[in-house]
Amino acid sequence: MTHDRKVKRRPWQTELDYAEAICAALDCTVTISTHAYEIATVKGEGVQLLIYPHKTSGTGNISARLRDNGSRDKAKARRVMLAMKNGEGLPEDIRWKVATYNTFYAKKLPNPVGKAPQP
Repeated sequence: MTHDRKVKRRPWQTELDYAEAICAALDCTVTISTHAYEIATVKGEGVQLLIYPHKTSGTGNISARLRDNGSRDKAKARRVMLAMKNGEGLPEDIRWKVATYNTFYAKKLPNPVGKAPQP
């Protein structure tokens, strides 16, 4: 006798699926991290970003945050971060959720070389 059971997904699997779909179009790869307090790394030519969990102390909500992790090409890193924040390349109904609910919240975007700091 077989039972229809839901396949157990790893924590943050939905966010990883979204990140892989977005980053594939931008020539970047998403690799699950083995380090504590990290979800995954995003790497591409000149780009190295980190996806990490964040818990809001006031509400207890947990979300994925995105930060630059020493990218050499700051302009491309900024482009990838904005694409992830806005859910670019995802179906419209999912893209709307990703953008509206801040699935990938970027607290600070990297400044392209030679540009004034962002407020």
